Amino acid sequence: MGDHTRQLEQVIARQREELGDNLEELAMKAKALTDWRAQVEAHPLGMVGLAVGGGVIVSALTSRRHPRPAGRSEVAAHEPRRRSQLSHLMRDIQSALAGVAIATAVEFMSDAVPGFHDHFRKPGAATGTG
Repeated sequence: MGDHTRQLEQVIARQREELGDNLEELAMKAKALTDWRAQVEAHPLGMVGLAVGGGVIVSALTSRRHPRPAGRSEVAAHEPRRRSQLSHLMRDIQSALAGVAIATAVEFMSDAVPGFHDHFRKPGAATGTG
């Protein structure tokens, strides 16, 4: 009975030590994740994409439409087509920035959470069906 108790105590002691090591590692990762300078150094292109995307969003939210002059000129006659082209261009830019942001977020989470990348790549993981 005494040997069995000592073995259990040793197993518990090893598990506590492993848990302590895991907690220390988790604390270091959490600190690294909140260090924005380290994130910019580790993911410069993603951060530029994030900054551009944020700028586009802030610009879209804060821009005001200017009233059109009373007289319609030749240039003003083509304005609806230009607006449509600009609208398509803005949607394409937003889609590209969203793709960069998603790729950056997946890379960020993969670095932060062990096994995230493998789980994320499973079929149906994004929709919750798999």
